[in-house]
Amino acid sequence: MSELVIDPSRPRPTPRAPLLPRECYRRSTSGALAFIGFVLALWWVPALLAVWVARGDALVAWQKVPLVVALGFVAGQGFHLSGWVGHEGFHFNLFRSRLASAIVGIVVSSVTVVFVEVGVAIEHVNHHRYANTERDPDVPLFSKQRGFWSRLFLTRTRANRAFARAAWRLLWGKPLEMEERWLPFTRRVYARLAALNFACCALWFAVYVCWGLRDPLSFACCVGVPLMFANIYSGLRPYIEHSQTDAGLTTCARSRSHWFYSFWYFGNAYHLEHHLYPMVPCYRLPWVHRHLIALGFLSESHVGFEPDGLRGYRWALARHQYGSAADSAGAP
Repeated sequence: MSELVIDPSRPRPTPRAPLLPRECYRRSTSGALAFIGFVLALWWVPALLAVWVARGDALVAWQKVPLVVALGFVAGQGFHLSGWVGHEGFHFNLFRSRLASAIVGIVVSSVTVVFVEVGVAIEHVNHHRYANTERDPDVPLFSKQRGFWSRLFLTRTRANRAFARAAWRLLWGKPLEMEERWLPFTRRVYARLAALNFACCALWFAVYVCWGLRDPLSFACCVGVPLMFANIYSGLRPYIEHSQTDAGLTTCARSRSHWFYSFWYFGNAYHLEHHLYPMVPCYRLPWVHRHLIALGFLSESHVGFEPDGLRGYRWALARHQYGSAADSAGAP
């Protein structure tokens, strides 16, 4: 199968996604709190279990280590999803108030310290508008890592640095390295949100320093190991979602449609559906997925669906490049 180089001058497809019932777009406070509660539980329950295992006397050291690592693997997904709360917040999908959604997204996502959501949010607007074209800010950011190991270990570090730099420019009123016309807030509002974001990150950093000095073991179980896994998850995720995709309406992103990922990501694994309907809250995306198939707009075997669990991670391998689509990737 031949490779197709993305042509940024290629016009957007004229077909539109089917209209959804108005109910799909309704912001539910209970849904938002359920999402945040799921994230915190996925982090804290296995993390505290890991502390209990590490401090217990029932197991010897060689038995404790793999169990603590396994629990940290699960807790890391909670850490990872804290960033997705920020993502939902700046899509204004948490609460009816846009500002409340953004603020809550900042507060929750700041637990990672190194992830500055405001810097992501301003670039994310153009990612949706110009997905997989040269005007998509994610293309130059994620296409730099062309091998699996660099994606695994370098992607998140480089992305976090770029996002923090963008938020810093907002804070000091400097021009952004991107198109600003479509930003939903004014520069003044973004500057204040950036200040809040940096303050929250600094607060959590201070908490972690004190925690690590006071109780290194519980800090390692609750923060150190989960954060390591969160960086791995978030480093590979862009390639799973966008490698070998193009600028087409139904081929600009990929969804992991296996039932486990629907649970594991609280609906956020349906990334194609999110690009089609970015104002639909994540917990309603599984229904949207089924609805589009029932309408015949997409088929169960659609090229943008990855139904096979772990097999979806093949898109993070070196042979699959970020935003580079194959010729046959256009049909529903």
